Amino acid sequence: MDDDGVQTAFELILEEIGSVSKELKEEAKRLVDRDDFDSVARLMGTGKQLDSFQLKVKSLQKEWVQAFDPETRARTHYDPVAIETAPSQALSLTMTYAEASATATCIGRKVTVLPGSFVRKKIFESMHENVQQRRKEAEASGILVPCQDSELLEVTEEVPFASPSAAAQFVAGCSVSGPREWQISGKGVSLKHWKTDN
Repeated sequence: MDDDGVQTAFELILEEIGSVSKELKEEAKRLVDRDDFDSVARLMGTGKQLDSFQLKVKSLQKEWVQAFDPETRARTHYDPVAIETAPSQALSLTMTYAEASATATCIGRKVTVLPGSFVRKKIFESMHENVQQRRKEAEASGILVPCQDSELLEVTEEVPFASPSAAAQFVAGCSVSGPREWQISGKGVSLKHWKTDN
């Protein structure tokens, strides 16, 4: 629901939690390589708390939708900062998340995931329901097909999305922040930092 500001806020919170969770996992891997298992144990505890909090936010999000009618929900409004590019300027993007790797183009707010990308097969509960539906439809129509890696699906056709985060969730299989996860090809900076600097 585009006009539902509280729903939008919930989505942004879940994206940020997903991004922090990913950072904790990456930090834990580095600590394991350094044999710092005490710090790994501490991070695991934090990760479990974060997962528990994420489930609470999801529960509140569902309660918001179920308890209030669309007209009431539409009275709330929130304008997140949009990452805009000039309509004529297409940015090339890349994204790596766990085993998944994807390429995309970005024009304005629209991000199109390109053929040859690989998305995670597993769908986590934190993924937004609309994106979950897109994933199911893409599999049913042959836009997502199995590949050699049983944990991944390959994209066979362009898949357009209205926002960077929706496209990023499609790839990651969970709630993530698109502006933070998508990288500008060849620049080594995130879409979020690119917008800040340009």
